[in-house]
Amino acid sequence: VMLSIVKNMVGNTRCSLLELILAFQKFARGRETLQLKSKNFFRLSQWGLVTKYLLFSEQDEGVQISVLQSLRFVFSCCHSKEILQGKTFLTELVEWILKDKGGKGKSRRFRAICSELVQQMVSKPFLEEMFPTSKSCEISFLLLMKNILQKSQTLPAKVLVLEAISSVGATLSSQDSLLIALVLLVGFLDNEDWGIKSTAARGLKKIAEANKTSVSSLISKNPRTLEYIGRNLVNKPNLARETAEVLFNIDEKSLLVFSMPFVLPTLIDLQDTKALETLAASVQASSLSEMLLEYGYHAMAKIFVVGAEHEHFEEFINYMEKLTGWGFNSQLDASLHNLLMQVLWKASDVDVLWRDFIIPKDVLTKLKDTLSAIAVIVQKLQPPMEPSPSSDSEGAWSLQSEHISMILKGVSDHLKDNTNQATVTILSPNKEVQAIRCLNIMIELSGFHVKEFTPGFLALLTKGLEVQDELARIHSVQGFTYFVDALALADPSQLKRIVEPIVVALLPFLEDSESPNMQDAVIRLMERLVIKYQDQVHTELQRFPLLPSSPELRKVNEAIQKSKGKMDQSKHLKSIIESLNHDAISVKYSALGELKTFLVSQQEWINGLINSVEDRDKALMNGLLHARSNTRIRC
Repeated sequence: VMLSIVKNMVGNTRCSLLELILAFQKFARGRETLQLKSKNFFRLSQWGLVTKYLLFSEQDEGVQISVLQSLRFVFSCCHSKEILQGKTFLTELVEWILKDKGGKGKSRRFRAICSELVQQMVSKPFLEEMFPTSKSCEISFLLLMKNILQKSQTLPAKVLVLEAISSVGATLSSQDSLLIALVLLVGFLDNEDWGIKSTAARGLKKIAEANKTSVSSLISKNPRTLEYIGRNLVNKPNLARETAEVLFNIDEKSLLVFSMPFVLPTLIDLQDTKALETLAASVQASSLSEMLLEYGYHAMAKIFVVGAEHEHFEEFINYMEKLTGWGFNSQLDASLHNLLMQVLWKASDVDVLWRDFIIPKDVLTKLKDTLSAIAVIVQKLQPPMEPSPSSDSEGAWSLQSEHISMILKGVSDHLKDNTNQATVTILSPNKEVQAIRCLNIMIELSGFHVKEFTPGFLALLTKGLEVQDELARIHSVQGFTYFVDALALADPSQLKRIVEPIVVALLPFLEDSESPNMQDAVIRLMERLVIKYQDQVHTELQRFPLLPSSPELRKVNEAIQKSKGKMDQSKHLKSIIESLNHDAISVKYSALGELKTFLVSQQEWINGLINSVEDRDKALMNGLLHARSNTRIRC
């Protein structure tokens, strides 16, 4: 009956099996054009009858290869309406190909064709038909792949499944689906078979390329993958080392130390003492207690973010005391600096969208609540000599005031060039953006204490303008905005001290036409500093040259000109000479531009100055010549 159905489908009831296969291929190939396709409309559910007879039941590999090749043509030009009601056929075909009976003892050619066919079947239309009732057909398919992997016994079948996973992972938009694909592939990096290990590594590279990033960056941006590695230190003892070497080209210890914020809190939540002991040995700590005293603040940060009133808080304290032999009082006191830095660092996460580079209100609110909770616990464990603050908010501010200098040092370490720079960049490719975000949050939370740390904030924001990442530079410009506003409230008199170094640092970016976003951010900051706070900084602006002439800077230049007041030609030229003698090359450069305009517009007066015999005119001319000569040498 099946044979007659197949023969009727291809239009030849008297053909032999070989002729039937050839007719089947011709029918499939003929559908490559839309015109023939419209004349040969069918459903995949019907095509399944052909497959079951010629593929599932047939033992000859040549016949199977011919059918699979024909299916490739069918799938490549399959209409969406034809896929409908093909769930059973598609599911059976995938399982037949990926399970052992589809690949066991088969040739490379067979496996290559199977691989190509599976790549076609993991596209959205086919997956949606295979899992029509699922909220996420990708997740359902990946879970099916996980189940097949667990049951698979042959290496070729596992390779096919891993290739299918990487193909789905490369087309995913859901973060949950991406995480499942990454975990499934990473889990085979420690496989003893080199073919399977390399297939998993190639799959991760394929997903990274689809996301236009590197493998190391992809894993770093999906930290639950690192959590998976840490949780399996006991069951898969070689996985961390293989992942470190294959994906990051670093040693196991460096990877696990970087993974601490994600691994340690999870292992402590699970109270997995054996895994914690393995982790301590892997990072070369002399004991579990030593590791927890050094890195335990990562777990503390998580529990405080959840809230000190959480039902597991007391359980967390008891477990930490049991493992370390230290009272939680002492642990918190020893880790407080790192704990605060970690809380701020997590709040600065680059995965959170900062519209127009402004700190989101919900981030600040959550952070204030967390810091207040830490302050309350510290006050309970270590009662102060004086009465405690009247509110949680005040407690948080007091706590920050005591540790701002430490946090500034932490941000500085992330921006500083050091011997570990290559390793840090591989593991945390956006660390500069996150560091400047952290600094901006710190400025916002410092309040009136900002005046006590003016040099530190100024130095780090200026350092942020020097990094390569443009987003980090723009965040630094926004940081100057927070800094100027905070200082204007805390101590307006300090604005005149910081205006010069800020303007000097920003001047080069006003000429940078290759970075319009940065240029726009700088112009907005200059308007804020020079126009909004003109009363506080006007005396300092008198010594500055006019900025490059452009419509965007018109108001800023008008404010600078207003600060200078009315000047005759001699005073104007003296002002330019002072700018030419400035230590900063950016100021010299701007002064040269102003001098050029002055010489063109005041040519007659300049000629008179040159020919003048008066001593003051000669001194002014000599000062100009000396300044230009000095500027030419310095620039």
